[in-house]
Amino acid sequence: MKPPFALSMSLADFASIRFAISPAWELVVSLRVLRDPGAHAVHLPWVTRHRAAVLAAPDLRDLRNLVIAPDHKLPGFLAPAPHPPVAEPEAEAEFAAVRQTSAAIVRQELETV
Repeated sequence: MKPPFALSMSLADFASIRFAISPAWELVVSLRVLRDPGAHAVHLPWVTRHRAAVLAAPDLRDLRNLVIAPDHKLPGFLAPAPHPPVAEPEAEAEFAAVRQTSAAIVRQELETV
């Protein structure tokens, strides 16, 4: 039986794989869970406590719209790879990396999404 898809990765692709906690990625995923809690039933107690406040926060509107893009696409600059990949992540460092993303990269990634 033929698999439903084939995954092709280069050595460079494998070398870039990291298993690390990322505060920026956790924020992105949390907003996705709040938007579609039925798809993440294990988090329903957390969703019940926080959904209304987070979805109503005007300062999070633009970020919510970016992370809930069609087809689950995400502008890559919103969740940069943690550096260093093996250390305890620091939220401020990751959010600083997001803020330092060049306008050209932001534009290109937004157009792609």
